[in-house]
Amino acid sequence: MVETPDLIISMGDLVENGGNYDQWNEYYFAVADDLISEIPLVSTLGDHAGDGYDGELVRHYLRTDQSTDKKWFSFD
Repeated sequence: MVETPDLIISMGDLVENGGNYDQWNEYYFAVADDLISEIPLVSTLGDHAGDGYDGELVRHYLRTDQSTDKKWFSFD
């Protein structure tokens, strides 16, 4: 029996260098695209994803309505 989760929650560090656009394509989207196109993913901002400017790609992809300077968030 194959089980499919309703939601994926990640503790961050989806790529090693969050400010590097190529890493998002090669190491995250190329691997996770099929999965995240079907199942919602929520992630925190890990220390490898960076903060400030380096965290902008995390904000762009995962937290479009929130500054990366804010270290917490919630959702319903």
